[in-house]
Amino acid sequence: MTLLFKNTKGLLAMRSITMRLVTMRSITTGFAGVLVFASSMAQAAAPVTQLEYDANGNPTKITNSLGASTTQQYDTLDRRIKQNQPHATTAGTQNGTITTQYNAIDEITKITDPRALNTTYTKNAFGEVITLVSPDTGTTNHTYDNAGNLLTKTNAKGGITTYTYDALNRVKSITHKPSATGLVDETITYTYDEAPNGKGRLTSMTDLSGTTRWIYDATGHLIEQQQTTNALSFTTQTEYDLADRINRVIYPSGQYVDYRYNTNGQVNQIWVNSVLVINDIQYHPTGTIKRYEWGDIQSGTPNVYQTTLDAQGRPSSMTMGKEQHLITYDSAGRITQTHRVLTSNPASPIANSVSTYSYDNLDRLTSQANPTTNTGYTYDLNSNRTTLIIGANSYPYSIATTSNRLTKEAGPTLRNYTYNADGSPSTNGQDTYSYYASGRLKQVTRTIGTTPTNLYSLRYNGLGQLVHRTNNNQYYTYDQFQRLIGEYTSTGDVSQETVWLGNTPMLTLRPNAQERIADNNSTIATNKATLTGTWAAATTLKGYYGSNYHSHASNAATPDKITYTLTPTATQRFNIYARWVAQATNASNATYTIAPNTTVGGIATPPISITVNQQQNGGRWNLLTSLDLNTANPLTVTLSGQGNGAVIADAIRIVPNTPNQTQSTSYYIHTDHLNTPRVIVNANNQLRWTWYPEQAEAFGANRPNENPSNLINGTPTQLGSFSYHLRFLGQLFDPATGLSYNYFRDYNPRTGRFIESDPIGLAGGQVSTYTYVNGNPLSFTDEEGLAPSGTWETIFHGLHFSPPPPSLKLPSQWSCSAACYTGVQLECVVRYSSYIDQPWYLTGERRFDYSKGNSGNSKGFLDFYNECSKPYEDCRKKCGCGE
Repeated sequence: MTLLFKNTKGLLAMRSITMRLVTMRSITTGFAGVLVFASSMAQAAAPVTQLEYDANGNPTKITNSLGASTTQQYDTLDRRIKQNQPHATTAGTQNGTITTQYNAIDEITKITDPRALNTTYTKNAFGEVITLVSPDTGTTNHTYDNAGNLLTKTNAKGGITTYTYDALNRVKSITHKPSATGLVDETITYTYDEAPNGKGRLTSMTDLSGTTRWIYDATGHLIEQQQTTNALSFTTQTEYDLADRINRVIYPSGQYVDYRYNTNGQVNQIWVNSVLVINDIQYHPTGTIKRYEWGDIQSGTPNVYQTTLDAQGRPSSMTMGKEQHLITYDSAGRITQTHRVLTSNPASPIANSVSTYSYDNLDRLTSQANPTTNTGYTYDLNSNRTTLIIGANSYPYSIATTSNRLTKEAGPTLRNYTYNADGSPSTNGQDTYSYYASGRLKQVTRTIGTTPTNLYSLRYNGLGQLVHRTNNNQYYTYDQFQRLIGEYTSTGDVSQETVWLGNTPMLTLRPNAQERIADNNSTIATNKATLTGTWAAATTLKGYYGSNYHSHASNAATPDKITYTLTPTATQRFNIYARWVAQATNASNATYTIAPNTTVGGIATPPISITVNQQQNGGRWNLLTSLDLNTANPLTVTLSGQGNGAVIADAIRIVPNTPNQTQSTSYYIHTDHLNTPRVIVNANNQLRWTWYPEQAEAFGANRPNENPSNLINGTPTQLGSFSYHLRFLGQLFDPATGLSYNYFRDYNPRTGRFIESDPIGLAGGQVSTYTYVNGNPLSFTDEEGLAPSGTWETIFHGLHFSPPPPSLKLPSQWSCSAACYTGVQLECVVRYSSYIDQPWYLTGERRFDYSKGNSGNSKGFLDFYNECSKPYEDCRKKCGCGE
């Protein structure tokens, strides 16, 4: 709980946060001696923030538990004009000032940061930013229509983005050009209201990567997302229970994950392909996970994951494999130590696992020390890193005098940076970066010797999500909460799929080694296709598996067919899937005949016939049936060429599915307090991947151990190397470049900063628009690459910023139907992408109007506005979604 202590004027004078109360025999008074709290219960020790005010009630000084203080000054109109941030090393004093200037109608026109760098805003009579001049991104110009919609944005490189809108002011298209006379680099179109059930909702999108369609049921639930990139189609389906809670997600691979709920509406079981993989999930009163069972649940001897909280409701320990990860905090709530112990010997830390952390008075991490390596960091007044210290070696970082751009890393490997006019780097001396006209990273090239080598090219969809990377030719899909759920090969085969619980990755699902696929071009004995009659190969329709699909003419009189032959890898039960591409002229009565070629009691198992409608459900694996198969005889699946429309033959797939074996191999992810993956184990609790805090370096610079159990590569049951690329929440790491995709930006863990400036500028809450979470990666995350999350402070080191929007909740956590909210969220994502130069939050729940700043608020706190207007208002009024 939070205790608020007020002075004689009723203004907040002290705040103390705790999540658990213990017995107390005293009475607490405010600064002026006024009784504010009396009880037989009292808080345990907790971080305390003290506030002082001027005669008008403006907060003039904020002091934390360690004595570090921020002071503020106001003009005669009670507008904050100066903020003095804490001195980095001397408590109680200040060093570094932020000043703010306003125009006659209280609009912010200029902000000067602690390094005396100016950001200026030229605004029209409606408060809209016409020109933004930033030390980091240069000059950006905007134009608007009569409804206040952004029409054009011209960046410092001369790139122009143009927006169009429908009659309801919804974004219809976004066009990016590198210059006024240049060719169009990318066009994104958004379509709304399409049948069925799409009225008032975003229903399709076309962009450089391909197309995306969203399909809703009659109550407004998002039930299907279809993503087509190149010729590959990825479909994610969602099913809901009668309480409007998600109870099944069907992944593009055909795997399905079921969620079961307790009487409080919380998820308490997770099933993968009808196999229980996580059981008896319990929660702390704070809503965080307390414990669950995982692994070999069917045997009755599962493994147990559990966490404990300290008196303030903060995580103090959590299970990681066969170990416990323990966390210690100081009186200001900062993490000062992490270490690991064996669950069988909790009293003794594991050798070399202890890491201790130190901070300055701005809560920036200054050192990480462990038995093998000591790492240190220094910063300038804007929180740009200026020195990296590794052991006895010190490596200066050079920051431009007129901006926050990093110009040089002195080591461990020398890097010299040059920049484009908009603040994005063009080279670091080794790698060359190129960008789309939208400003997103497009390609990274590295010169090896004298030969430039393309490390990768990237492709994004119209929501800003990375959907294709060329160096490993991987494709990516996301769920309706913008979480990465799938990674796929160039043929559309699954590399891995991730199961989430809220913002916590719980499992990674890898292909089962016993899977078999036969497509129309398969010729090997264990999985092959044999065509009889006239079948035409084609690639016109998208979503096929492999290099093409085959079509048979409608109403064919001849009994042509295609027979798939697959030899099972084990004698057990298998799921049998078929794949086709769909269109309205296809047969609605295509017939598969499945012959398991097994015997029961000496009697042959008869073939079964299954009729499907190939006008629907194209571009996905469709479950035909489940059968017991054996290795002695191959399975045959025959598709008849006769039907009332074109019959499509694409591929057949069989995967194991027994009570103790899902069609994928499940690996369990154990995360830290910020949902960063730290350990991955198999069902037997054997370590497959580790990224321990002492191993990773606080900003994530070091690579994980991809074979901690020293398994032998190539052994079918013990493949040694295990790659996994999720990092800090919202990040996907690329080993070739060392960068992490972080939604709207790219993060460099080596330097602990983003390579691009924040697309929402100072609204991201950091005076340096390149800084990652103000230099404190142990306490904060930045899921979208826009602003730190993890704190509810209204003032952060002297700079006002917006607390993050409430985390997207599972529908089970909402008090009403989630249907309205889902549609609103998708619409707001689109609106966000069109207003990316302004502080519009991704999920659309709230808007921090940075152009207004403090105006009209005498207490100096932020102004918030509901985003998506009417649809969001309707939803909010109905059930408080997002509140």
